[in-house]
Amino acid sequence: LAASKIDVEYACQVLESVLAQCEELVSSFVSSPKEFWRMFAIFSPVLNLPETSPCYSLVLRVLCDVGAKMTEQDPFLACGLFGDYGLPKIVPLLKAKPAKRKGLLGMMY
Repeated sequence: LAASKIDVEYACQVLESVLAQCEELVSSFVSSPKEFWRMFAIFSPVLNLPETSPCYSLVLRVLCDVGAKMTEQDPFLACGLFGDYGLPKIVPLLKAKPAKRKGLLGMMY
């Protein structure tokens, strides 16, 4: 997505299907935290896209949903994983891209 090698419409369809399967994904992340790291590594480059991109908005929704559902299941694990894997990728964007702060901070909370 971030390298523009995938059609935006197709990428949005994939992200919508990820949203639809969020419960199952969260169960796997809770069982195997390494899977959370992999998911975050796949989706975090999309956060570098312009905030007007539909893929950017969908990835924010995916990350929000994953975070909310993980917090429901295991708040300590969710906080630890996000702190270890999410924040280091998001903080540079918060510093460098003021226009993205509202969406990124909303996703973090």
